[in-house]
Amino acid sequence: MTNSFSRRRFLGYAAAGMGVLCGEPDVSSLSSPPGGYTIYVTPHSHIDIEWYWTYDKTQILAIRILRQALEMLKSDPHYAFTQDQMTALKPFWDGLSEADRDFLRRIIQEGRFEVATGTVLQPDIAEPDYESLTRQFLLGKPWLESTLGANVVTSWNIDTYGHTLQMPQLSRQAGLRYFVFMRDVLPSLQASVRSPFYWQGADGTRILAYWLSGTYGVNPQNPAPALKTFIQHNTDGNDKVMLLWGDDLYFPNQPSGEMENLVRKAGTEIGVQIKSVIVTTPRRYFEDIQKSGIRLPTYTYDFNPPLFIEDLRGLYGESPAGKIAERHSEETLESAEKFSSVASFYGQSYPKEAFRTAWWNVLFNQDHDVLPGSHIDAVETEMMSRYHGAIQTGRAALARSMYGLSRQINTSRAGDYPFLVSNALSFARTELVRYEPLFKEAAENFRILDPDGKPVIFRLVDASRWEKNGPLSMGVVEFVAPRIPSMGYRLYRIEGMGGTARAPQWRTLSEEISGNHYRLRLDPERGIISSLVDRRSGKELLSTEKYGGNELVFEEEHDPDNEGPIHFTGKEIRCGEFRPDSMAELTDDLGTTIRIERPFLGGRLLQQIDLYNEIPRIDFVAKLAGFPGHDGMLMVAFPLRFSGNSNNIYETNNTVTQRPDGIYYAQTFAGAEGVDRGVAILNRGMGGYQTQRGLVKHILLRSITNFKGYYCPTAAQAGSHTFEYSLYSYEGGWAGSGLIAQAHSINSPLRAMATDSHHGSLAPEHSFLTVEAGSFEVTALKKAEDGDGFILRGYETEGKSEPVRLRLRVAVNRGWVASLLEQALRPVSVQDGVIEFRCRPFEFVTLRLSASS
Repeated sequence: MTNSFSRRRFLGYAAAGMGVLCGEPDVSSLSSPPGGYTIYVTPHSHIDIEWYWTYDKTQILAIRILRQALEMLKSDPHYAFTQDQMTALKPFWDGLSEADRDFLRRIIQEGRFEVATGTVLQPDIAEPDYESLTRQFLLGKPWLESTLGANVVTSWNIDTYGHTLQMPQLSRQAGLRYFVFMRDVLPSLQASVRSPFYWQGADGTRILAYWLSGTYGVNPQNPAPALKTFIQHNTDGNDKVMLLWGDDLYFPNQPSGEMENLVRKAGTEIGVQIKSVIVTTPRRYFEDIQKSGIRLPTYTYDFNPPLFIEDLRGLYGESPAGKIAERHSEETLESAEKFSSVASFYGQSYPKEAFRTAWWNVLFNQDHDVLPGSHIDAVETEMMSRYHGAIQTGRAALARSMYGLSRQINTSRAGDYPFLVSNALSFARTELVRYEPLFKEAAENFRILDPDGKPVIFRLVDASRWEKNGPLSMGVVEFVAPRIPSMGYRLYRIEGMGGTARAPQWRTLSEEISGNHYRLRLDPERGIISSLVDRRSGKELLSTEKYGGNELVFEEEHDPDNEGPIHFTGKEIRCGEFRPDSMAELTDDLGTTIRIERPFLGGRLLQQIDLYNEIPRIDFVAKLAGFPGHDGMLMVAFPLRFSGNSNNIYETNNTVTQRPDGIYYAQTFAGAEGVDRGVAILNRGMGGYQTQRGLVKHILLRSITNFKGYYCPTAAQAGSHTFEYSLYSYEGGWAGSGLIAQAHSINSPLRAMATDSHHGSLAPEHSFLTVEAGSFEVTALKKAEDGDGFILRGYETEGKSEPVRLRLRVAVNRGWVASLLEQALRPVSVQDGVIEFRCRPFEFVTLRLSASS
């Protein structure tokens, strides 16, 4: 059966046998500790929930695999087994007799069957945000522990990649003590990383970890290559080595005695002495390591895909629609939870079950083969359906909560066309608003006023009329709303005025475009940015000798693979090679918008550049229409200029870290910093970046036309795509520069909704939550999964250790610092809505709050 799933196993065996080529210690023979090694054999089966099959097949495979494991456990008292993922264990559990359930609970207590990780499935780690990953544990771990009687302590991320510096903190906050992973140690570190070790995260949290240098897939007939690699990477002075025994969809059929004989034979083959062989679980291994008192190394590394064997970095460009929908669904649900929580203080019911179902859909899509993009078309169809359902749930809950809150606001002086602009983030921000007022032929022209009656500068994008010179039926407006209150709103109103509303006219592109923050020039022949100056410093940001700024570059690949290996041919297709058909600008008091159209990649490319006078960044849109598919990776280039060396910075799971040149994933931004300034490229869902000596290429899509092994013609990405991204420059270092706020702001739009004139107790402008001290951002405000309390979670954003003070303008009277699973740990002071605590750098803090009666 396992021969059917040989590709990953082959690559794993190749990795195990590459020796010095992989950066392993250069040894011709292995020495043994006094008395020899104790080998801890840990049988397991890696069950991909969806990959080149759908979940209906997974359930059947999981039942067969785990029933066979159960029979092995019954017949062999020395046998043990490890299994992760709620979605693999639940169908097996549901079909068990009461006698088998009792047996399974008993051997779990005896330590012969370990339930690992505690998540819904084995998720992609790099692409979901930290708040989203917490829900993997929140929806998975309680069921596993309460149903199976397990105490889940081992994080089993053996097939995921992109292990960021926040994983020690996430795991420990979920109650885990140990972390097992295979990917990804950079080639430059592979010779020095030894297992086990303590992995220290950005906030200082440590977790006992084990790197599977010999892969998670071991040849069950010849474990010698894997055993050799594990011993080569064994921590000095340690006589205990863990050897995983299993593979993708491994059907356990070898009793403990047979495995022991094979391991002893392998020891003889590679020249090491085997003292004993224990068939057990990873938990037993880690506990024995801790009891031994051995001194272990501590590493503070960001483990992310290197250019090595199964080069999964290509997956950062695959399935762009899914990646964008992931970001959209997370933001929509998190925003809806916040305002639904606030609305519940005003008597509105909280849609807990609807949120739970929506989150389940999102979490299911975070499978490490689905969200990255290595899956068949049938999975793609189901994935997008789940995202759409989750987004709709969030949109409906957000609309309902905001409508309920709007009825509490005093809008009695707002005239005939009042509307609210809401901000779901926990900091006041100045951001673009797009709104479509409805006039129903009652006005010919209008203006927008703020709560103080001051006119607001806006752009009329469209003025719709049923008749050419008749009154307005509706309009579309854009304006920049200054400092919308944190987790709050501001009331605006529209009033009629004399004259006729007309949308501004486009004109021929000027030689130079200058706004309050940036000045740029476009090459008139190529339609790419030839110069970009930060007006605040007067410094040129680009070095355009090879690439222009905002130049789309398609790097062709030879024989690409859905699993991700990248084989660039060296040939590039640049949009600058295709002369634009049109280049136009629209300039008004709001700012300047530039549009460039041209043929590109067998289709049409529309690029838009927006410079707003009151927003210190540049926004970009790239619309690729009619793309037929072409093997390669589409990126947009920004060749950054620095006077000396620069460092690459990435935001990953709500921490900021440096990385070497290469292809990596970033949560909302990546960029480069010199000695006195930095430039970041902000993304809205497509988080892949390739960096090289100041050149930042933001990955937009990857096209694979000759897919192998499984049916996925959509991997060609034929059709139309829209990508949005931004550029932000700053003086000094990123901390305190406003970079975090800008990156998070573009991913959480200000939302506008109509209301009417009525009385209420709330002011026309209000914040429900304010961060009064500390660089702290709230990522969640939601009802607790159990009981009537509320959960507030957030993190320190700038790498500082400092006190935090929050002010809640809703009725809470008690609070506790809580675990990620929402269990109260210790009291925290709540006085008149003010909560104070101390936060470590990049630390996430979960609070459980009790509402006043």
